[in-house]
Amino acid sequence: MAATKPSGSDNPAAFFFQGETGRNTRGLLRLIILCTIAAAAVASRLFSVIRFESIIHEFDPWFNFRATKYLVNHGFHAFWDWFDDRTWHPLGRVTGGTLYPGLMVTSGTIYHVLRFLTLPVDIRNICVLLAPGFSGLTAFASYLFTSEMSDSPSAGLLAAIFMGIAPGYISRSVAGSYDNEAIAIFLLVFTFYLWIKAVKLGSIMWGALTALFYGYMVSAWGGYVFITNLLPLHAFVLTCMGRFSPRLYVSYTTWYALGTLASMQIPFVGFLPIRSSDHMAALGVFGLMQLVGAAEWLRSQLPSKQFQTVIRAAVLLIFAGAFGALVLLTVSGVVAPWSGRFYSLWDTGYAKIHIPIIASVSEHQPTAWPAFFFDLNMLIWLFPAGVYMCFRNLKDEQVFIVIYAVLASYFAGVMVRLMLTLTPIVCVAAAMALSQILDTFLVASSPNEGSRTQANGTPSSASANGNLADKFSALPDTLRSTKSPLVGIYSYLSKSLITGAITSYLLLFVLHCTWVTSNAYSSPSVVLASRLPDGSQHIIDDYREAYYWLRQNTPETAKIMSWWDYGYQIGGMADRPTLVDNNTWNNTHIATVGKAMSSREEVSYPIMKQHEVDYVLVVFGGLLGYSGDDINKFLWMVRIAEGIWPDEINERDYFTPRGEYRVDDQATPTMRNSLMYKMSYYNYDKLFPGGQAMDRVRGSRLPAEGPQLNSLEEAFTSENWIIRIFKVKDYDNLGRSHQEASAFEKGNKRKKAAGSTVHCRFPYHRISVFGATVTFPSTSIPEPLSPHYDKTPANNNLRPEPFNMYLLRRAAARSLTAQPSRSIPSYRPTCRVTASHPTSYRAFHQCRIWRAEGEQKKEGEASPADASTSGETVTTEATQAEESIKEGDIKEQSIATPDVADAAQKPSLEPASHDAVSESSGTTSAPIGQTEAPTETEQPAESISEKAQDLASSAAQTAQEATSSAAQTVSSAASSAAEKAQQSNPFDKTPSPPEGRPRSSASRSPSRILYVGNLFFEVTAPQLEKEFSKLGEITNSRIVLDSRGLSKGFGYIEFATQEAADLAVRQQDQKVFQGRRMAVQYHLPKTGLSPRGQISRRLNPPSKTLFIGNMSYQMSDRDLNDLFREIRNVLDVRVAIDRRSGQPRGFAHADFIDVASAEKAKAHLEKKVVYGRPLKVDYSADSYRSKSAPQA
Repeated sequence: MAATKPSGSDNPAAFFFQGETGRNTRGLLRLIILCTIAAAAVASRLFSVIRFESIIHEFDPWFNFRATKYLVNHGFHAFWDWFDDRTWHPLGRVTGGTLYPGLMVTSGTIYHVLRFLTLPVDIRNICVLLAPGFSGLTAFASYLFTSEMSDSPSAGLLAAIFMGIAPGYISRSVAGSYDNEAIAIFLLVFTFYLWIKAVKLGSIMWGALTALFYGYMVSAWGGYVFITNLLPLHAFVLTCMGRFSPRLYVSYTTWYALGTLASMQIPFVGFLPIRSSDHMAALGVFGLMQLVGAAEWLRSQLPSKQFQTVIRAAVLLIFAGAFGALVLLTVSGVVAPWSGRFYSLWDTGYAKIHIPIIASVSEHQPTAWPAFFFDLNMLIWLFPAGVYMCFRNLKDEQVFIVIYAVLASYFAGVMVRLMLTLTPIVCVAAAMALSQILDTFLVASSPNEGSRTQANGTPSSASANGNLADKFSALPDTLRSTKSPLVGIYSYLSKSLITGAITSYLLLFVLHCTWVTSNAYSSPSVVLASRLPDGSQHIIDDYREAYYWLRQNTPETAKIMSWWDYGYQIGGMADRPTLVDNNTWNNTHIATVGKAMSSREEVSYPIMKQHEVDYVLVVFGGLLGYSGDDINKFLWMVRIAEGIWPDEINERDYFTPRGEYRVDDQATPTMRNSLMYKMSYYNYDKLFPGGQAMDRVRGSRLPAEGPQLNSLEEAFTSENWIIRIFKVKDYDNLGRSHQEASAFEKGNKRKKAAGSTVHCRFPYHRISVFGATVTFPSTSIPEPLSPHYDKTPANNNLRPEPFNMYLLRRAAARSLTAQPSRSIPSYRPTCRVTASHPTSYRAFHQCRIWRAEGEQKKEGEASPADASTSGETVTTEATQAEESIKEGDIKEQSIATPDVADAAQKPSLEPASHDAVSESSGTTSAPIGQTEAPTETEQPAESISEKAQDLASSAAQTAQEATSSAAQTVSSAASSAAEKAQQSNPFDKTPSPPEGRPRSSASRSPSRILYVGNLFFEVTAPQLEKEFSKLGEITNSRIVLDSRGLSKGFGYIEFATQEAADLAVRQQDQKVFQGRRMAVQYHLPKTGLSPRGQISRRLNPPSKTLFIGNMSYQMSDRDLNDLFREIRNVLDVRVAIDRRSGQPRGFAHADFIDVASAEKAKAHLEKKVVYGRPLKVDYSADSYRSKSAPQA
């Protein structure tokens, strides 16, 4: 007897996949394919990490990251009860009860599990990579969900592929997108899979699992309401279609009862499932299920006529009573009405009219039609085909697909954010359609006439199943003649063409998804990027630059006012209190900020002072062309404020009579006087030639004269002018308004400029040399001492660069020889030494060079030509060098003149005291930025000319003598100052010089006076005394201030007993105080000075701390990490930051565990050259080497 040929043997592939072994092989291959798909889904989301770095993106994720760190550091119970007093100042926020904790708990659980497995990992990396990791799980969930909908094994795999790389899902799941949707989409799809499984099987276990993951979904995302209403709608439609069954009753009842209890455990949700209108549909369907179940039982117990009578009466009474109760509870407030976001789904214009803050969010805007093709590509035309196929075989699960597709399509059309909920069903429906096409054209078996058996020889479902509906559906095929021709595609050419076309579509889809992911969805909003003409990438890092400046240069309690978009980022990156943030729970508070931004300074200032605002942050993109700035968002601030104060704020006042929103000369006075306009365009006109200031975003030419601020002062502007920070001024001490005080200051400056001798024929130029300032006449500035500082408009920093002194001398010669009666005297320069702060000096010297070149003049000052024609007094007397220097004004500095200091090649950037003004020969030298006032009254031009010639002659006779004695005089003055300083007390209130490197001293005995360094600049003496008072009685405390009254970052504490001082050194050294580690050391008296006036220095002995100098200003954090990559035992690396500009100062300090490690690091670093600059490495005095302090 011949062996029976198995069915389907004409398919070679089927021959190898039959029986139990075949099923196992197919299952293994599917698992391998699914793992590959999951890996591809994760890898496609890592572009941002590869291109930039591991960083949190967007706005909301920064709060989630901050909350996760709080959970990890303080524990779950503290997180549950967390009250955040650093947000919504002065109200605060009950954080634990106003968020969905699922995301944070998930990350915290992963963190603790990895720590338990001894796998050290940073919580930031877990947060960054959480979304890509869950995207792989979403691919598995999509496979399971689709497999329940279709009998084709390829449908599930295609759905997994589509879901893994679809841009509509990738947009919210790239690395760094640490938002609720990172885990919510996986929970959404997996909950739907469990629901379909429960409906098909009618199992309590599957219903309970559905409720469990539904509770997880409720804890993770507010979009759980979509599930809350979609599952009841599915059950309701099935009941209306006559498909009520015990399976449906068991699955729905189990889900609703357990799921509602689970959702009520989330504090933010609470009793909303039974008191909110958003959840009433689920409760109503639950009641309907009980009624239908009871009706089915009554049907089996009562005759048909009695049953109809009872059911009609019961339905009428129950529905009338339920409707009346719902209306009564809603009116009484027991059941909350529909939320504004729900109303905006059905009426797209509702939010703009009634709740502008909802409409102001870009995610809540209607979806543009091209967005569907951008986020779904070819899936958009496969989607309707898949839905149509569900109607061909309409089962319970296919009904769910149809309902889901209709609702998600509508919601995605009215709100762009809900594209995220449409993407899963599009992927599932498109996979079902494409799998049907591929199965039709790839199956090679031919039909057997008259046969109604399946491939494995078993009868078809129509004949084997006794279900009446299946029999009726198979009846037409049974009645059909077996000799009639069968329609199909059996041509291998047709199959090849169709298969090739589908493959091409899939390849194009993959390319599109990869391009969109890489270029559109992998750029963090806090780091912008552009392409230069040569194709290289240009990074724009203004956001982090500004937030880092806030973190380093403002007190921890400084309140920051900004629009609510940036609240989470300020709290997460700058760690500073904010007035409003992205939670938007208090519309009135947000409207208050909008009112302050859109009002005049006179109205805004009291609001800011009432809320204790210290700094105001605005985003401005006019220079760079960044369209997401606050000027483009400004109208939303106006609308929200108008909703609360319609009598004070009117949106029409910000539009021109022609209804245009303008920022140029045609802008309305209300617009130009608003605080937002003034802060955005303050000093902006100075970046352009006169009258040519241009706003690149709005394409408008701005007014020639920019706005002026009276109640605020500019504190920081980022490199590309995207972020601008302004400091709120205090009340005027004299009781004047800020406008009056500003007008007085401007008038005072104009008077000084008009009466000064800056623009006379023999102007002086001050050159800073190692912290001191040497003043020379402009005609005799020696080239080795002639730095030029270029004021960079991008960040207001003053960077040194070479300057051609020939141009300066030529410009001075032109101004001196403008009149025939004037000539340039040939005398050698005299030297005047004054102390100066480097920032003040740099701005002054830049201004002087501009004047000399005739490139620019400051407001209220006369040009050289104007001075010569206005009859100004000309002062050319050479100042004698015999000046006494105040105690402590010169520290570690050398004074250079053309005769004695040819080695001084560049000015020092170390700070020096600003108040040292010496007197000589009855003449007082002026501070930096000012010159001597005229000593004589105004005279005619002829007398001025004669006096100038006489003064020139006298200057020529005395210059040689004065110059030769300058160095000796200065040296003796410095020596005398040092002798006085040795006897000085550190608690003397006179300004002391800046902190320098501690001198070596033979005496290192303990002292009751302690030096406390590395303090936050806002720390006061009472705060310092309070910190140390617990260790013993304090007799004196002091914070060292500079000439401007600003802290230098260190101070002194004097204890009553030596024991208390010793205890303070042991316990307080390296202790964190207000965010910085204090350096607590014994105070040392000052040492003597060298004969040249310099403080004697000895080579520093080896210590645990290295000083690293000559660092390039271009060095980034990555460069610093690469520099120390091969160095071991490093405790800390501190880069010195200029507290005014927020930029590096070019040097750093590194602390090591021991001296041996520091010695090895010194030998290693001395060989390094970074950006063309060899590093200068030396040992630095620190708390590890000895308990000694720098001099006071």
